[in-house]
Amino acid sequence: MRLVAKFGGSSVADGEKIRNAATSIKKEVERGHEVLVVVSAMGKSTNSLIEALETSTNGNYTGQHKDDITAMGERTSVRVLSACLNSMGVESTYLEPCMKEWPVMTTDKHVEARIKLEDTKKLAQKHVLPMLKKQVVVMCGFLGIGSHGRITTIGRGGSDTTATVMGNCLDADKVIIVTDVDGVYSADPRLVEEPQLVREITSDVFWDLAVSGAGVLKWDALEFKGDNQILKIVNNRHRDLSADGTEVKGGFMKTNVEKMKEPLASVTIAGDSIIDYPGLLATTSKLIGDMDVNIWGVTVAPNSMSFFVEEKKVDEVISALHDLTVEDKKLVSVTSTKGVGLAWVSSPKFLDEPGILGKITGAIGEAGFNIKEVTTSKSQIMVFVDYKNLDAVYEIIQLLFK
Repeated sequence: MRLVAKFGGSSVADGEKIRNAATSIKKEVERGHEVLVVVSAMGKSTNSLIEALETSTNGNYTGQHKDDITAMGERTSVRVLSACLNSMGVESTYLEPCMKEWPVMTTDKHVEARIKLEDTKKLAQKHVLPMLKKQVVVMCGFLGIGSHGRITTIGRGGSDTTATVMGNCLDADKVIIVTDVDGVYSADPRLVEEPQLVREITSDVFWDLAVSGAGVLKWDALEFKGDNQILKIVNNRHRDLSADGTEVKGGFMKTNVEKMKEPLASVTIAGDSIIDYPGLLATTSKLIGDMDVNIWGVTVAPNSMSFFVEEKKVDEVISALHDLTVEDKKLVSVTSTKGVGLAWVSSPKFLDEPGILGKITGAIGEAGFNIKEVTTSKSQIMVFVDYKNLDAVYEIIQLLFK
């Protein structure tokens, strides 16, 4: 088995923790596995380097200066961990960006460089794979080399990305993220009592959690996860990479365009300042849900709230919401529009692509089609149009993302 194990800063914060990390690596070697280790800077050392740079220069420095200086944290960590492994009888070498065997290539944008996956894969197969046959390889996370030959960095938390990139490029069976938590929980342990550890989760669901604030993994690291590769999160306190944690399974989402085959209808309930009406969304959603009607979209305005439901069930929904409207003096009327079509596009790239909504709505508008409503999330844009125009709108969106 081939493993990529990433140790975050808290897992290599001092000599004792580095030895604990080395102990877990040694166990995998003794099990007959090939191990590539990706290491972050020790503890808070990157913060110290940035603070020193800011103070000494009064903020007058370039992105190249920052990359060169912050890179020193990881360049130190790999040397210490590799030395520790060798002291424990585990043959090890380290890789850092100034070495000819270094594999991670990036764009030239300092501080927020992007991985060049194909270039990285060629170099990893050429240099790193043969090294793994003979010894443990410890390499810097977070760092790359641009086309100009200078050190780049790929954003804070970039060691997670380095790990999944190397797992992809080396066809690793597992990528293991070693951190100071046991994995993904049912909620933030700091906010709720007795949260439950999630043992398995799909890549797509995990991505939604990561971009919504879960700090277990840098969200863009998932972009490089192999379809059949297991991504695992374990706690450094176990000193064992095979310890229980959370396993992230399945391939990562691809850009995908879809449409609803059956027509929808919009049902709108109106009233004065209902946006300030606590519980109205919950009450109306429950009424609709109790009728076994799926809600495909919800939009809220100061004086109205609209639900998109299957057209064939709209009369039932109108009847139920009308009863509520009559009973509640804050509500005035309920109405509906039939013949609504829905097309949507999903992509993990939307979070990092400014102007994508304008690109879609602009193309539809230029083709002469009116948009009834748009709803968005971090990875999905849903467009509601006249059902008679749905096929044409669907084709327009498809052409945008070919």
